[in-house]
Amino acid sequence: MVLAGKATSTPLVRSRRIYLTGPVDGEDAVLAFDGAGTPLWRTRLGPESRPKHRTLGSSANASPVTDGEGCVRIRFTC
Repeated sequence: MVLAGKATSTPLVRSRRIYLTGPVDGEDAVLAFDGAGTPLWRTRLGPESRPKHRTLGSSANASPVTDGEGCVRIRFTC
């Protein structure tokens, strides 16, 4: 799978889907892929946060989690 940004979160794999966060066209976003890496959907969250450390990646690195019953959650903090 090809990702648009410099870095992404730790992926969450659940029910043959992959969820992660990362920058897309200057905005932070949540991305979903099937098990083969084919994009399923993406939800933009707003302007991309400035990197806290320029060489390591973007600031869209909050990792998604699940409640074990299908709900996927992501929390960004300032």
